[in-house]
Amino acid sequence: MLLRNRVDEMMDNPSLDVDAHKLALRDLSRLNRFSCSVDVLWGSIQDYCFKRSLKSVRLLDVATGSGDILIELEKRGRCAGLQVNGFGCDISSVAVSEASRRTESEGAQSRFFVLDPVRQGIEEKFDIATVSLFTHHLSDEEVVLLLRNLSRSANLILVNDLARSSLNWYLVFIATRVLSRSPVVHFDGPASVCNAFTPEELRSLAHEAGLLNCKVENKFPCRMLLQWSRTNDD
Repeated sequence: MLLRNRVDEMMDNPSLDVDAHKLALRDLSRLNRFSCSVDVLWGSIQDYCFKRSLKSVRLLDVATGSGDILIELEKRGRCAGLQVNGFGCDISSVAVSEASRRTESEGAQSRFFVLDPVRQGIEEKFDIATVSLFTHHLSDEEVVLLLRNLSRSANLILVNDLARSSLNWYLVFIATRVLSRSPVVHFDGPASVCNAFTPEELRSLAHEAGLLNCKVENKFPCRMLLQWSRTNDD
């Protein structure tokens, strides 16, 4: 088993060159499409809304990056007859600016704002909160704080992240070099797997945060999905 080894990722450096940051965000969007990040989330969102006969939802995408996942969820909802009122937050003003630009260029309606979801409270209420490729950036204590914050403001929480294993490290190493020309992505991709949790570790942290009825499933490729809702019927 590959042990968790915290490695400082280049994207976490606030002094990262803006152009290098934007290139990394665009290439991460390509990797998200390749790894079907939206598909990992969409099935659970559809099931949740169908069981409750919801036609419109407020959805918060945490650590939204370039906003690609949130924009695609909005499009999926439109095709399925579900109105996704999307909001994306990120600690990086560069990411929020890039997400806003992308939203406008694609004719989407999602809105974005700067927020540290670990250290700042989330004042608004949402039906759904999604978190993609973010928890591996955090310490155990920070993951617990994040999940507690989200559980106060959202009825459904979906956490989509890399699962740590030696196989996944090699697969991510190859994928980042085939699908990206960003040196930041080349470094951060494999480092992210070293920083990631196993499904069992993520479940334990969720329980510590009070999300006792959560479930964590492995998802292809290289991913896992944590799902929690306020009721036990999911």
